[in-house]
Amino acid sequence: MDKSSKRGQQSTEELQQTRMVIISSSSTDSDSIPATNVHASDILVVLPLTDATDIIAASNVDALMNNDIPPVLPLTNAPETPQVGSENTIFGFPSCPEDLKPINGMMFSNLEEGIDFYNKYAKVCGFIPRLDSTKLVNGIVTHKRCVCNKEGKNRNKGTERKRTVTRTGCEAKVSFKRIDTGEYQIYDFIEVHTHAMVTPATMVHMKPSRNLNLFHKKMIMDNSRVNHGPVDSFRMFKEYVKGYRNVGASLEDFKNFSRDVKKYIKEYDAEMLLETFMQKKAMSPSFYFDFEVDDEKRLSKVFWADPISIKNYALFGEAVSFDATYNFNEYKMVFCPFTGVDNHKRCVTFAGGLLRKEDGESFTWLFENFVKAMGDCYPTTIITD
Repeated sequence: MDKSSKRGQQSTEELQQTRMVIISSSSTDSDSIPATNVHASDILVVLPLTDATDIIAASNVDALMNNDIPPVLPLTNAPETPQVGSENTIFGFPSCPEDLKPINGMMFSNLEEGIDFYNKYAKVCGFIPRLDSTKLVNGIVTHKRCVCNKEGKNRNKGTERKRTVTRTGCEAKVSFKRIDTGEYQIYDFIEVHTHAMVTPATMVHMKPSRNLNLFHKKMIMDNSRVNHGPVDSFRMFKEYVKGYRNVGASLEDFKNFSRDVKKYIKEYDAEMLLETFMQKKAMSPSFYFDFEVDDEKRLSKVFWADPISIKNYALFGEAVSFDATYNFNEYKMVFCPFTGVDNHKRCVTFAGGLLRKEDGESFTWLFENFVKAMGDCYPTTIITD
C-alpha cells in the first residue's frame, strides 16, 4: 500500500474518531449521562450535528460506521403555555371571604343594593366590574347583568386608532332578575376569571378606588379661588395625607372635577359675579359697584371699588395710572385697573373695571363711575398710554 492510500485511510479514521463521542460511566462532565455496567451494545453515540434533536442510539458501533443508521424521530416538544386571555387560560377563583361572595338565589331590596354588593366583592377580589345589558318591561328594569371589565374581545382590528388591550374574553359575571315581590335576585353567577387579579398595591389606582369625596372637592374649590389649579391641589393633598397612594384619587380625577365645575358655572358666571358684589355691598355699605348689559342681555360694563381702595385713593390719589389690558381672556373683555403709588413707592389699586368695547362711550361710563365712587374727587394727574 502506497503512502497516499495510508494517509487517506488514516485521515478517514481520525475523522470518524472526531465525529464519535462515547459517553461512559467514567465521565465526570456535568452534562454527560451517568451509566453503570455499560456494554458495547448499549453505547450512546452523539454526533456533533447542528440540531440538538439528532441524538442517535445505535445498537453497535459497526452500524454507525457503515452509515446504516435507523431514522430518527424529532423529540416531542412540551405543549406551549396558553397566552393570557385565550380560551384555554383559567386563572381560577379569586380569593374572597365567603360573606362577600355573591351566591345564586341571594336577594336584594333594590337593584342598586345588588350592584353595590358586587362592586364591593370586585374590589376585594381585585378586578373592575362593568355594567352590561339591561332588560326593561314597561319602564321597569327586570334583568340586569354586571360583567368583568375584561369581558369581550379586543376591538383594535380594522381600526386606525390603537386602543390599550383590556378585554381578554373573561366570562365572570353576575345577573339579577326582578321577582314578583319587587326585590332582585341573583340567578346567574360565574366566579372564575381568565386573567390575573389586580394586586392590593395597585388597586388604589383603579377606578373603583378613585372617588372624590367632599374634602377633595372643597380643597379644589378653595384653591381655585386663590389661582391654584388642580395640579397644585393634588400635590397639596398628597402632602396632607403623606403619600400619593393615600390620596384616594388620581391627578386626572382632580382635573376632571375642575373642568366640570368650570363647565357648570360658565352659563352662570355673570350672575355669580353680581351676586358676589351684592353680598359685599350688604356686608360693607362703602363697597361700590355698577354694571350694564347690552341688547343681548350680556354683561358689557362692570366697575367696582372696595373700601380699602377708596381709602388708598383718598391718601395717594394725586396721580392715577390707567391702562386697559388686551382682550385675550375667554370673555373678550378688557380689564381696566386704576392704580397709584403709596408713600413706600409700592403700587396700590384704586378701582377696577371690565369693558366689552373700547370706545368713547364705554370709557366715559367707566370714568364717571370712578369719580362717583371716590366721592366726586377728581385726580390731579392721570397717566395713560
